[in-house]
Amino acid sequence: MRKAVYQSEDFMLLRRFSDINVPIQVELVKKRIQIVECRLIRKTSLLYERRLINSPEMAAALGQQLFEAYDKEYLYAVYLTAKCEPIAIELISIGTLNATFVCPRDVIKTALLCSAHGFIIFHNHPSGGDIIPSKEDINMTKRLKEASQLIGVELIDHIILSDIGYVSLKERRNL
Repeated sequence: MRKAVYQSEDFMLLRRFSDINVPIQVELVKKRIQIVECRLIRKTSLLYERRLINSPEMAAALGQQLFEAYDKEYLYAVYLTAKCEPIAIELISIGTLNATFVCPRDVIKTALLCSAHGFIIFHNHPSGGDIIPSKEDINMTKRLKEASQLIGVELIDHIILSDIGYVSLKERRNL
């Protein structure tokens, strides 16, 4: 996907102008590349166009498809329409054996770019299969919820997955 962006005419212009001292033209070309890239991301993110996610069970079923036999914590976001239809899936973070980091700004940026009504966060617990949310998991969820509320995007759920099952922070009332 990125190959198409970087081989576009805009990128070739950027390379040509980058050797010349023409900062205004280079800046215009840079902005155009960012817009093209956002459009490509949106068009290739419609993997589950017709499937609804309107329960933690359905969210967990989708989340299980995202995770393989990972030996690190991965964090994904699935962005939804107002009708709970997925419109984009994004890998947000790859962590360590027992931790992952998320910057709320990164999650919210994609939510805005794809005009999402809300999003669900998924991450795995690869070590030992324990699905009990840690204090860090709960704090991260609260930070994401506060940040998303400020811009009118709903954090619908945070699902933790492992080999033994899943837990929904919404069901546990940690959301």
